[in-house]
Amino acid sequence: MKNILRCIIFCFLFVFFSTKIVLSQTHTSPFEPPEKSDTIFVVDDSSGLDTGCTFRSGGPLVFEIEVSRFVGAINSNGTLQDPDTLTENGIISETATLTLPVFDVDYDISDRPSLIELGVNPERDVIKFNGVEIKRAGTTEAFLIGKNNTWILNEFEVPIEIIKFPEKASLGNTTAPAKNIITIEIDQENIGNYIPEFGTSEFWCTAVDWAALSFQAMPPIVLIHGNSSNGEFWVRRGFTQILNEEKIPYDNTINLPTTTVVSNGATLKNVILAVARTMGVQNIQIIAHSKGGLDAREFLASYYSTLEKNKELKIHTFITLSTPHKGSVGADYIRAVQLTSEFKLENENERTDLAEFLSDGYTQDEFNANYNLTTSWVRQFNNQNCLPINIKYYSVGADADINNNGSLERNEYEEMLDEAEVPGWKRPFANGKMNTMYSAIGGFSSVTVRDTGNTTFFGTPIWEMVETPTITFLENDMMVTVGSAKYSFNFIIQFSKNHASVADQEVAREVKKRLIYAR
Repeated sequence: MKNILRCIIFCFLFVFFSTKIVLSQTHTSPFEPPEKSDTIFVVDDSSGLDTGCTFRSGGPLVFEIEVSRFVGAINSNGTLQDPDTLTENGIISETATLTLPVFDVDYDISDRPSLIELGVNPERDVIKFNGVEIKRAGTTEAFLIGKNNTWILNEFEVPIEIIKFPEKASLGNTTAPAKNIITIEIDQENIGNYIPEFGTSEFWCTAVDWAALSFQAMPPIVLIHGNSSNGEFWVRRGFTQILNEEKIPYDNTINLPTTTVVSNGATLKNVILAVARTMGVQNIQIIAHSKGGLDAREFLASYYSTLEKNKELKIHTFITLSTPHKGSVGADYIRAVQLTSEFKLENENERTDLAEFLSDGYTQDEFNANYNLTTSWVRQFNNQNCLPINIKYYSVGADADINNNGSLERNEYEEMLDEAEVPGWKRPFANGKMNTMYSAIGGFSSVTVRDTGNTTFFGTPIWEMVETPTITFLENDMMVTVGSAKYSFNFIIQFSKNHASVADQEVAREVKKRLIYAR
């Protein structure tokens, strides 16, 4: 029994220490592979790698590099459909770099004249990427380069049009990696060069430790909609049409519920990461509309640092379109109506009438979401919301009075009616409400309510509204003032738009100039 136990212990120790030895000898070359990312793809374990020095008859060396990053539409064989446009527009670099350490490549045998005299040709190992010969960086040669009995790092230029990429995955899934085949045909210059003194035509051998494929690519855009909307907002307003024309990769599948900033910020933690995975990326850029900008700010301040630290996500650019970074007086009016719904409001006016009309039928979630847009709530939010410093921040604002005549005509707010799904027969009667909205947002900086201490004849408490007028009229898009939209971000431009059309094609053309590209 003791012998059996001793044998078991010996076997365990043998396996343990053998495993440690193998793990400590990960690479056969002195070169460490680069860290994997969404633009660097590494193969370090394949039947065509770490083969020992292999001669032609033992080859060719064949291994695969899997690319898991979505770039754009692909052909049936996995190559990009329109690589020229993609490279011209800065979506991806014209070439990728294939890096690999190779062993014992006798590229230059000028120091061995006896071999030359016998007719031995120097080693020429041809490298192919998906069946196409690729050139060593800075040369016109498709050969490995190296030295006798030495590891040398090689770099080759790979035309982007021959690389296979995956399709974008559906939400909840990750991209299915596209397999790219690298082939190394060994000692090709000596095929048929039989030399009797050696009794063979095979003179040279080689080995590959690992391989890495790297390229530059534009971080895709994640679009986040505003309150009481959905991801199709970006399509309806024409923003995505410009992205499609430029072949900029993006995602507009996020559909946030109408609820609080804190709740949506927590939702974005999981959803943004899931969206990034559908494109096989960690690097992204965010464009948000209206309250979506506040939801995204909550995500950035509360959750992003952990994702960045774990190298799960890296956000380069954050752009907001008419986000109420300082709140919206429109939300103040709705809040006032909500708080006084069971009381007598002493000084009702056309603005409170409009707020009551707009909030009629609101659920509690909708009232909660509106509260998070009020000037008082956002002021407190700003005091606590600390944004990461290593992101480029931009903002866009708008004024709906296109012709600067002090009032709005139908063509200046039509898109707002579209988003609200106002029936055609009602639209001719909307002008009064639209102008009331515009004048309220521009004419008052805040609205609160307070108890007067009095009651009606029937004992109902009487409350009054306190409207704080602005010193000068504030330009606005009917929901958010330009000043509120600016915040402390780099302000791109003020458009003549309403709160819906601020995400149209013209805005998209201007905003895309601030994005990070592959160039």
